[in-house]
Amino acid sequence: MSFRTLYILSGLAAAAGFGISYFHGGFRGLGGYSLGLFATGFGIAVWWFVTGIVCHGVERGAKPMFGTIMIVLAFMCKLPVFLVAANLAIKMGGEARGCFIGGLGLVYSCLVGRGLARDANQPE
Repeated sequence: MSFRTLYILSGLAAAAGFGISYFHGGFRGLGGYSLGLFATGFGIAVWWFVTGIVCHGVERGAKPMFGTIMIVLAFMCKLPVFLVAANLAIKMGGEARGCFIGGLGLVYSCLVGRGLARDANQPE
C-alpha cells in the first residue's frame, strides 16, 4: 500500500468517524470524537517532532542526556493537552466519552497503518 492510498483511506475513515459519532451521540458525540482526534493527533505530532530533533542531534554528536531531556519535555507537553481533552469529553457526558475513545483509536490505527506501509515500501 502506498502512502497516498493510506492518507486517502485515513481521511475517509476520519470523515466516516465524524458521521458515525454524530449519528451515535449527536453534537456531544461529535465533540468527543473531535477532542479524541485532536488530543491524540497532537500527541503523535509532538513525538514525531521530538524524534526528528533527537535524531538530528545524535547525527551532530549531541550527548545522550539531550535525548532524555527532549523526551521528558515532549511528555510534559502532550500529557496536559490529552488530560484536558479527556476531562472535557467526560464533562460533556452522553456519548462523548465513547466517541473520544473512537477518535483516539482511529489515530493510533492510522499510525499502525503508516508503519506497515513504510515497511512494505522499503527495499530489501
